[in-house]
Parts: sequence; C-alpha cells; structure tokens
Amino acid sequence: MTINELIDKMEIAELVALFSIYADQKKIKEQAELFTKNATLISYMGKQKVADLHGRTEIYKSCNEFMSLFETAHHMNGQHLINIADSINATGTVYNVTTLIGKDEKGNKTATKNNIYYEDTYEKINSKWFIAKRISYFVYSEKIIIK
Repeated sequence: MTINELIDKMEIAELVALFSIYADQKKIKEQAELFTKNATLISYMGKQKVADLHGRTEIYKSCNEFMSLFETAHHMNGQHLINIADSINATGTVYNVTTLIGKDEKGNKTATKNNIYYEDTYEKINSKWFIAKRISYFVYSEKIIIK
C-alpha cells in the first residue's frame, strides 16, 4: 500500500465519521454536502426498500424530515473496510449502531436502536472525497419506551 492510498483511506474514514457526527448534531445540510451532486442513497429495512433518493437536494429533504422526528440521535461507527480502486474511486463497508430518541404516536418517549451496515461508493472530486452511492441495510431495529 502506498502513502497516497493510506492518506485516501484516512480521508474516507473521516468522511464517514462526519456523516454520523452531522446526523447527531442535526447538521443535515452539511451532511448532504458530503455526497456528490448526483449521489444515490438507498435504504432497506430487512428486504424492503424504504428509500431511493437521488441528488443532494432529495437526500437533504428526506434526511432532514426523518431526523426532525427525533430529539436526539447517536451514531456509533464500527468496523470500516475501504477498498481503493484508483486515485479517484473507492468502495467501503461500514457497520453502525444508531440510537434515536423521540416520541411514538401515543406520545411516549422512545429509544429506537438500529443495527445498520452501509455499502458505499466514494468518488474524489477536486482532491476531496465524497459519497457517490450509499446503500443502507437496517438489519435489526428495536424500539423501547423510556420511563
């Protein structure tokens, strides 16, 4: 592995960390800017596709609407495997546990824990890495009422 590949991997790891940090801070505009202009964001709950978003504007609107449902969010990224294809293309798999605190339809305060993994495609544009495509797989979700 070359020094440039190591630098690319570190920059991509930071990109992925920022995605989670911006979600937790509800900086959804900044989060959307981590994607290429015509990026794709697809989400599955189990085997059911629940989102198929295209472009920063659509990604921003959907993520902003979703995150507005919660008063608190906490994303914890785990293992992250990054494969550098060349100087401007890479892929990655990221594991994540997300806890979302909000209210259910009855007004009860709830905590929803999601176990997720992301299959990402990254693209380097003008010396900066972006997410070109992210497929989110929500493999397990648990909601509990907080007393």
